[in-house]
Amino acid sequence: MAAESLGLKCRHHAASLAALLSLALVGCGGGGGSGDSGLPQPLGDIAQPVTAAVPTAPYAKVLGDCTFNPSRGTACLLSTLPFLGQDNATLTVDQIMERVAVTHPWMATRFRDVLNTQPTELLQMMRPVTAIIIGSKIRPSFYYPSTGAIYLDPDTLWLTQAEHDTIDKTPDARIDFGKDLQFRAIWRYVKDNDYAYPYYAPDYRGDRPIDDTRIALGRLLAHELAHAGDFSPPKNLAALARNQTAEQAISTQSSNWISTRLKQNQPLTSAAWPGLAQVLYANAGPNAEQKGYTPAQAGALAEPDRAADAYGYFTQYEDVAMLTEEILSWCFYGIQRDFATSNRPTSGDFIVGWGVRGRVGTANVNQAARFAVQELLPNAVLDSCYASLPAPVRMRTGATWTSNLDPSGTSAKAKAVTVEAVRPSDLLPPG
Repeated sequence: MAAESLGLKCRHHAASLAALLSLALVGCGGGGGSGDSGLPQPLGDIAQPVTAAVPTAPYAKVLGDCTFNPSRGTACLLSTLPFLGQDNATLTVDQIMERVAVTHPWMATRFRDVLNTQPTELLQMMRPVTAIIIGSKIRPSFYYPSTGAIYLDPDTLWLTQAEHDTIDKTPDARIDFGKDLQFRAIWRYVKDNDYAYPYYAPDYRGDRPIDDTRIALGRLLAHELAHAGDFSPPKNLAALARNQTAEQAISTQSSNWISTRLKQNQPLTSAAWPGLAQVLYANAGPNAEQKGYTPAQAGALAEPDRAADAYGYFTQYEDVAMLTEEILSWCFYGIQRDFATSNRPTSGDFIVGWGVRGRVGTANVNQAARFAVQELLPNAVLDSCYASLPAPVRMRTGATWTSNLDPSGTSAKAKAVTVEAVRPSDLLPPG
């Protein structure tokens, strides 16, 4: 999430960069932007003492102070804590770990372990980041332009029960946003007509293998790092002056943000969905027209457009992040994304009113996604991945969300009325 929707997942304000950047708590969790004066919300709600994962690293002593100290009067200059890509043309796991700070030592260990399982291209997306903060109170994960850092929820990292017990399990209030609408926008990642990775409930007791975290963390990183690269395009990093803050550096590049150029060259066209996204993801009050849309009607309004997901209508920044996340999830892990509009039951099944698997395979969506990835990973060669993208598949309308794990409806699982309870993660904003 970007700090933009942070308040809601990050916040972005258009009136000024600080406001916009606060919105840009891309990814997100909490409050407003700081401008150049300091580091307020969302850091005040989640700040805790953090320790550098590599205490002897060159910037170890400033990581916590520059990125996780809400009492700072001014933001750090890039001379104090630069973007990773200003010091390194190509990143290794060791170099990334030198910018990691955590509230609990196990988080650094697990993060390194999972990074070692990730594609090299994903590691290179860390170049427009100053630091990676992992904390027990961070929920959800987000990118914060005021510091240039990403803040990760460790729920995608724990392997043991003892580790799980250190994580804040406060329910995510966003699950009830848009409750006055007739529909929800729901999503998941799938492979071989099943969920791409397991879901562990907050009250789960036990351990889990690292393979259950690799894809969940990887697709999340693709989303948050897309925000970082959007605001600080990788090809410009080497030329950035270090006598400015991360936010000032981002501001000077506003005309070159990836999302701004995409919006100018391939704009979204739906008249209805930007407003609906504010209801779904910012909990804005819906008007009578918005309340009237059925799940089928809401989906039909999105279908001709090029957004990968409903969340892409929330801000231009989430648009880029959703496009990037979906296409790289296929390239890196061979998984596809389901996006659907369903009813909003208080009990019983979620019924698909409209839905598609692999929307990024649609021509206009694919064109936008490839533009974003080319800008974020200018040196990556992904032609074979793009050529292998499956054609989109429509879901069965009128069937349950869970039985649509097989959109063809031919498997035993697809024929079941309810395979399992809908995962809470399917109902939350992506990112």
